[in-house]
Amino acid sequence: MKLVIKPSAILAAVVALGVGLMPATAGPIRDAIKKRAAENREERRLGLQLYKFQHDGRERSFYVYEPDNFDRSSGAAVLVFHGGEGNGADIAQRNNMPSRADSGGFLVVYPNAYDTQWNDGRETTRTGIDDVGFVRSLVAVLQRDWGVSSKRTFAMGVSNGGIFTQRLACDATTTFGAFVSIVANMPTQLANSCSPARAAPIVLFNGTADRLMPFEGGNIKQSKLLGKGVGGAVMSSNATAEFWASKNGCSNYSEAQLDDRYNDGTTVKRRTYSGCRAPVSYFVIDGAGHNWPGGSTRENFITGEVSKEVDANAVALNLFDQYGL
Repeated sequence: MKLVIKPSAILAAVVALGVGLMPATAGPIRDAIKKRAAENREERRLGLQLYKFQHDGRERSFYVYEPDNFDRSSGAAVLVFHGGEGNGADIAQRNNMPSRADSGGFLVVYPNAYDTQWNDGRETTRTGIDDVGFVRSLVAVLQRDWGVSSKRTFAMGVSNGGIFTQRLACDATTTFGAFVSIVANMPTQLANSCSPARAAPIVLFNGTADRLMPFEGGNIKQSKLLGKGVGGAVMSSNATAEFWASKNGCSNYSEAQLDDRYNDGTTVKRRTYSGCRAPVSYFVIDGAGHNWPGGSTRENFITGEVSKEVDANAVALNLFDQYGL
């Protein structure tokens, strides 16, 4: 079932078909070969392997990082969902989770959206692509081929992938032990239909200076300057946290200001809900933009400041450890 995509095989196929190609045709093919070769070099550098399988009549793919100490008899897996217009290899470069897997001995899986955008519950991403079903099938593949335990699988994502992680918490609650959503708010349309099969342990991160995901809610911006995006209406970050607190039956919350350890223009406040059937935590990162907290992304005009005051991976793994990682 497993299939590793090799540029040499692509090149051989193109050469076999390329006799007599006109320059106008050869150019795009040559560019595609170069692009895939560059991607393959980056995948090797990161230690990723690309696999494919058929789901719902479509070829779907995912990357796997398998540390040397991974236990194939009853292993754990963390699935990381990329943002819109991206792919699994892109987010692998920025979230640094493989380095944590080396010490933790768990599998890191980076699924790829069918067309760089997850069907995350916004009206603007409703494409007919069954991404929830794809993820369920992918988890079944991990259980069958890598020996991943059904009780030791976890989900986290950023931006479009973070919204999709919240959709999984709604529609595939029992597939995962816990969820982490980064710079992503609950779509207003998804909120109306979200009915988790159980209380979902969840942590949320949002930046107050996010130019892409509106902290106060409303329509996600669509701009050539700020990235393509697909728009769609979302709740505010605070309302998103309250939504999950309500779903989990929480009764109250407390807030704590984290120590300001770095001169990076950001500060962090953590809200912890109490009386819940499953834990809900919410990190408000004042001054931060549309980035992975503690990740390796560099700030720029579009994404804004990257906070080093909180490490989203460390927080996520602490939550996942509580549920069997």
